[in-house]
Amino acid sequence: RCSRSQPRHWVDACGWAATERTSDSVVPARAASTNSTGDDLTSLAVCLAHDRVGALLAVLMELAVRGVNMTRIESRPTGEALGRYVFFLDCAGHVADVRLGEALQGLRRVCADVRFLGSYPRHRWSTAAGDQQTPVPPGLTDADYADAAAWVARLRAGELS
Repeated sequence: RCSRSQPRHWVDACGWAATERTSDSVVPARAASTNSTGDDLTSLAVCLAHDRVGALLAVLMELAVRGVNMTRIESRPTGEALGRYVFFLDCAGHVADVRLGEALQGLRRVCADVRFLGSYPRHRWSTAAGDQQTPVPPGLTDADYADAAAWVARLRAGELS
């Protein structure tokens, strides 16, 4: 099991080079951006709690229901047991974005371990039409989340509209 109490083994199982780790934690290659640019990526490493049917689907659903686009997924065996993997994910968005923040909270609930590796501006090779930011689907923008949160707050306050 990928355990928060055994971070060094967790890092070793991922195959990180000695220059990319300390004695007990992963050090991101890039520092996390403090400000969202509106066109960012966030990198994560997640470890599933159990090898079971639907475990990876549970991870993907936390992203999908919030409209967070996963741009990359890569798996690495942990070496602890057959069927134990660490998944490295790149997701569109910044840790400061409401919907990505909610997705991170969801991942924290369903995964044995989640490592935030950083949020940073997305690199664009060109400004051609095929290399532009993918628009957020209607109903999944940060403004939509703020509106929904305000609506629930009104319901809780007794306003039934």
